[in-house]
Amino acid sequence: MMRSRVTFLTPTFGRDLKRFTLLRESMERCDIDIPHIAVVQDEHLAQFKAIPFQRGLTLLSTRDALPPDIERRRTARGYPRKNPMHWISPKPIVGWASQQIVKLCAPSYIDCEGIICLDSDVFFVDRVDEADFFTTDGRLHLYEKDREFTVETITWMAQSMRALQVPLGQDPYLYVHNPVPLSRTVLQSMQARLAEIHGKSWIEVFLENNLTEYTTYGVFARYVNGLTGLAPVRPPYTLNYWHEGQLQGYTDSLVTRVEEERARIVCISAAIGRDVTEYRPLIERLWSMRLKGPA
Repeated sequence: MMRSRVTFLTPTFGRDLKRFTLLRESMERCDIDIPHIAVVQDEHLAQFKAIPFQRGLTLLSTRDALPPDIERRRTARGYPRKNPMHWISPKPIVGWASQQIVKLCAPSYIDCEGIICLDSDVFFVDRVDEADFFTTDGRLHLYEKDREFTVETITWMAQSMRALQVPLGQDPYLYVHNPVPLSRTVLQSMQARLAEIHGKSWIEVFLENNLTEYTTYGVFARYVNGLTGLAPVRPPYTLNYWHEGQLQGYTDSLVTRVEEERARIVCISAAIGRDVTEYRPLIERLWSMRLKGPA
């Protein structure tokens, strides 16, 4: 059996257990056979080991994926302080930042070239395979859009450009999508470049400069690395619901939108706060339609 050129990667934790279980079920219901690595916060790992739908899944602890000093800082956020004037040094790392570092550390525990980051609040409604993430000449996709920015995403891009010493007078792009293909080789080059510029660990550069993983990767890939080995494309497979306003009337429109946009993946952001039981009947309908095929 040939080794896959891509691996799915999902950093996750206990609060996302139900969403992650749905993601795993969707992968099996859609016959997806791409390897999947989930990096779980160490204190929640036992819960994830008990879930069904583990075909092709490897569960790692954050202790396996993060450098020891970073894992200590991740767990330090819950450190009991008897004296409110007592602070832990260096500063503890919050969950969102630690999940970004987990993704960027992927070259240390994933050895294939294509690392496809897949959040827990994503589910599949149709099959994808490794070829869907490459051009016919073998270049890994770089998902980017030249519209749909917000002030926040533009700020992220400016922060990344400053950290990488890229002049700000460039065209902006949006690099925040679901899923996100990352090149192992490009990630390693980006890490080396950040360490060279700042004279310190690339992880410290990320934390001190409030960088975001996907935007920094995109800025490096396009403006520093000259798109070497990558092919910029608009994200082709996903229907995203990022905020509450986008969900208005979705129970009547989701199935139709999936059909019209030929979506294979749907993201209903965990930040919206909807329970998966609310939209599971719609997913069941989409899975059923996939099995029946075109009328």
